[in-house]
Amino acid sequence: MVLAGSGGVKRWSEQARTWIAQYCRTPFPASGDRLPDCFADWYTRQLALVAQETLSPSPRDPLVVDRNGGS
Repeated sequence: MVLAGSGGVKRWSEQARTWIAQYCRTPFPASGDRLPDCFADWYTRQLALVAQETLSPSPRDPLVVDRNGGS
């Protein structure tokens, strides 16, 4: 999967779409260049962390999805 800085999808494989659908358990947006909300929200938080960092990098939060429907 290749994402733009804005979070839009530049390209992704069918395997990536399957994986995200399996773990997010949310429908894909109608637009083919958008991520499901559960993944897009995580990606946006990661971008915000990168923007805030200055001299000392901090560990990134992993993408954690509750397989019972939450994110």
